[in-house]
Amino acid sequence: MIHSLSKRIMIVFSIFLMLQLSACNVWNDYDYDFGNIATNRTNTDSVVELTVWLWDGSGLEDLIREYDLQHDDVNVNTIVLSYEDTHYNLQTAFAAGYGAPDISLVEVSYLERFKEFDKAFYDLTLYGGQTLKDQYLDWKWQQASNRDGFLFGLPTDIGPVAMLYNRSLFKKAGLPTDRRLVSMRIKTWDDLFEVGEILKEHNIYMIDNIYILYRVILGQGEQQYFEEGTNKLIVDTNPNVKKAWDYAVIAKEMGFSRGAPQLYEPQWGEIIRENEFAITFATSWMLSIIEDALISNNTSSVNVSKLSEWDVTYLPEGGGNWGGSFLTMPKEGKHPREAYKLIEHLTSLESQLRVFTKDKIFPSASMLYDDPIILETKLHYFNNAPVGEIFTESAEKLEPVYEGPYQHFVTEIIDDALLQVDQYNASPEDAWDNAMQQIKSELIKK
Repeated sequence: MIHSLSKRIMIVFSIFLMLQLSACNVWNDYDYDFGNIATNRTNTDSVVELTVWLWDGSGLEDLIREYDLQHDDVNVNTIVLSYEDTHYNLQTAFAAGYGAPDISLVEVSYLERFKEFDKAFYDLTLYGGQTLKDQYLDWKWQQASNRDGFLFGLPTDIGPVAMLYNRSLFKKAGLPTDRRLVSMRIKTWDDLFEVGEILKEHNIYMIDNIYILYRVILGQGEQQYFEEGTNKLIVDTNPNVKKAWDYAVIAKEMGFSRGAPQLYEPQWGEIIRENEFAITFATSWMLSIIEDALISNNTSSVNVSKLSEWDVTYLPEGGGNWGGSFLTMPKEGKHPREAYKLIEHLTSLESQLRVFTKDKIFPSASMLYDDPIILETKLHYFNNAPVGEIFTESAEKLEPVYEGPYQHFVTEIIDDALLQVDQYNASPEDAWDNAMQQIKSELIKK
């Protein structure tokens, strides 16, 4: 999401303590009640208390609840925060020397920053983590470790990307609607823009916003904002960034963008339900969000014929990745062995497969990519698209992408710049120059 710079101000530690004290109320926002399972156990003196920080949509909550119910010697207190607060609060806890959980989910764009706090984490190789290396994609394991082999966390998921297109709008513009033919028609980003011209002739916007286009093109580059090994800022010199920015800006200038907000915003749902653009891009974990957006908030029934107007096919120019997370163990935790056992369970092959089946969150364990449960997964709401097969192929094409210690910070500034261009018609040149100036001036303070 796009967030103002004011939200990056460090949370005051007193507020952080209040958050900890009020953690028991977090579950009130959810349909289920975890309760304090330990109170039902006969030998409460031997129960180990573990605290886990997650953000909503991780797909791990049910697995944790199940683990808690099945282990009488462990009581797991799960705190669900926003994506941003999970990371900001963890950094605050490290700075204060107090308040970190036993286990925290950390997203890849924040992980390099937290690697600078290696003394604040347990090395998972000390608990057997290195024995699981062969289960995972090589580049995902590299992300989880530093050059000395210190293992910060076990990988949970990755974010392979596919292209979504509206079949009815493609048909209206005289374009192919079969997903195989669409993939053959749009093999490159230049091909996409040719299709954009055809759609424009029929008064159809090609994409929802230029932010999404920028993100997926950038995700195909091996480097983004920081140079691997040196962490040198290369945002203004990296051709991958320039390519993604230029395509996004051209899409705006050619009238291809609807100028919609991001898919998390309610207005985005209204726009997609009205068929106001023909193409967007999504990771596997975004599909459930898009399904929800396609369902009108005013009805409890699902118009399947409306939903099946959308289909899924392969991304132009190969695979791409957006996001992916790790379960880490802050060293403040007093029960590392029990915490590791829980992490090992949550990232097991069986657990990753279950999370994919339920929430379409794509596993980071490459050993699962030939599993029939994944390969044969189809989504009725997306014209029975073989999403398991599509995302698997995208995942297998992925190249490692280095995300530096302030990746999230630079991302927010560039997202804001693209918003100004897309929705407020700001000059692209001015937006770029202002973003570069802001990034450099703010990073000096860090």
